[in-house]
Amino acid sequence: MTALVLLFACRGEGITAEECADRVDQDDDGRVDCAERDCDEFASCGNGAVPVMNEFMANNANGYTDEAGEFEDWVELYNPSPDAVALAGWSLSDDPDVPNKSLLPDDLVISGTGFLVLFADDEPTGDLHLLFKLAREGGVVVLARDGVVVDRLAYPQQETDRSLARTPDGGVTWVSTAAPTPGAPRE
Repeated sequence: MTALVLLFACRGEGITAEECADRVDQDDDGRVDCAERDCDEFASCGNGAVPVMNEFMANNANGYTDEAGEFEDWVELYNPSPDAVALAGWSLSDDPDVPNKSLLPDDLVISGTGFLVLFADDEPTGDLHLLFKLAREGGVVVLARDGVVVDRLAYPQQETDRSLARTPDGGVTWVSTAAPTPGAPRE
């Protein structure tokens, strides 16, 4: 397995839980400071927990399928909190300059310590489909809340049917794996 380190580290030292709840960006990097810290330090941010991108596949030929049976690229979100998170105001994008490229439906919810798989197929065919595709040759994917990037990953060229996944779930280290676990915990 190849380990990748998440692009952001624990910055914004001295951020209080109250500042986090106000979605403060003290270091002016365009990301809410609590999203840059370990999930254990701040269990929630804003109106609820902070979900993270947990796993994705940008070159899906024979793996996980969407509801139509198609092998689409996908992004898995993970909610490290025991509380459910409503995804109103959340979005994903393959362009950090346009973080609201694919807004998630207001009624979409991730259960406590749950997973949600979204298909990056540039086909507006349902609530779980994003309006962009992931670049096989490498690119960037961001998760944003109300237009503020809270999670970002720049990734290298992707091999067929291998995913990049955080280990452990919600952790800071990314690994390339031939055993993807979309919608399920990593073991």
